[in-house]
Amino acid sequence: MTNQAQEAERIVLLEPVQRISYAEKLIHDGARDLHQGVVEKIKEKYANAPWANAYWQYNKETGEINGSNFQLMVVANEVLAPSKKRTLTFDEAMQLDKQGKLTNGVYRDLGLAIYSDGSPNKELATPLIIEAQKRNWQLPILAHPSSFVLKNKGLEFAFSEDDSLIIHGEQAKEALRRFSPVGYSGLRRLDRYRGGHWNADWGVAGSSASGRVDFVRAEGTRADFEARALE
Repeated sequence: MTNQAQEAERIVLLEPVQRISYAEKLIHDGARDLHQGVVEKIKEKYANAPWANAYWQYNKETGEINGSNFQLMVVANEVLAPSKKRTLTFDEAMQLDKQGKLTNGVYRDLGLAIYSDGSPNKELATPLIIEAQKRNWQLPILAHPSSFVLKNKGLEFAFSEDDSLIIHGEQAKEALRRFSPVGYSGLRRLDRYRGGHWNADWGVAGSSASGRVDFVRAEGTRADFEARALE
């Protein structure tokens, strides 16, 4: 009997669903929900922290969140995390700015710059630098708010386990070329300031009515976008 060559078995493999990241305008219901979520989280975990009464309001007339500082952004990202959203990185915000999507006259918090174990904010910089050394990170360090956790009822910062939105050393120095003014010591905020410039030399605690949290980063499938387009 002649042996017949058997055809190799073929099994169809399903490709992973392609996900697309996008910036979502945070307004009306989305803004109100985030605002309230942060208020509730502060009452639950951080009520006695010195920044707990920082300016943080939902503007019913504009549908926007007014107010922002770094601690508030850490809490905002804590609230956003279960929905797989977060606030923008400085690079993402710069992309929006090139498209004319970011207004002037307001400021937007985007992260922290850690330059040295010194002033300003030495009390916050010191424990972070000690932890950075354990992780073999070189200064300066640029970190997104979701890269931190608040400890001791909101009195202290620490790095979270997720370091995917942290850059350091030469990569951070190169990124800082896109900012002006740039700090040289201590711990400072990264933000897009009122005049439209990118600031890496500001304090940490202040929050005012000119702060804005008006975009978040989210993900969707191609099918999501197609369905939205059909609508």
